[in-house]
Amino acid sequence: MASLYEYQNSNLTNNLAMYSTVSWHAQTFTVGSVGSNTPHIATRVKLYIRRGSPSIAGTLTVSIRRVDGSNVPTGSDLCSGTYPLDGIVYQDWHEITLGNGALLLPSTRYAIVWRRLDVADDWLNFAFSGTPADPYNPGVMFTSGDS
Repeated sequence: MASLYEYQNSNLTNNLAMYSTVSWHAQTFTVGSVGSNTPHIATRVKLYIRRGSPSIAGTLTVSIRRVDGSNVPTGSDLCSGTYPLDGIVYQDWHEITLGNGALLLPSTRYAIVWRRLDVADDWLNFAFSGTPADPYNPGVMFTSGDS
């Protein structure tokens, strides 16, 4: 049975949408800010996603990346996985497997990065917490038109 390390499953008070353009989004987190502050291999993540219509198609790519000194996601993916958008129900948690995973080190900040590279005339909505009660505090949400 897999262990739960970092998590944010409450206070989902904010959201952002991916519209019909190429877009990248990320949420930073620090190992040990919630859960055990031990080295571990991250092999999957869950995102709370709502889709715009039942006809949505394409692929969502999700990865974990390091962050730079300004806490901005940087470099190549440490691990990644894809999720078929037609598998998204109206609004729910969706688990994305990240291949062989990546070793995450204690008290180190990383980013969960998700992007949709195929442009479609539809939208996805992702919930995240941006409140002071956020267990990922001082985690930051990012959005970009490229990597």
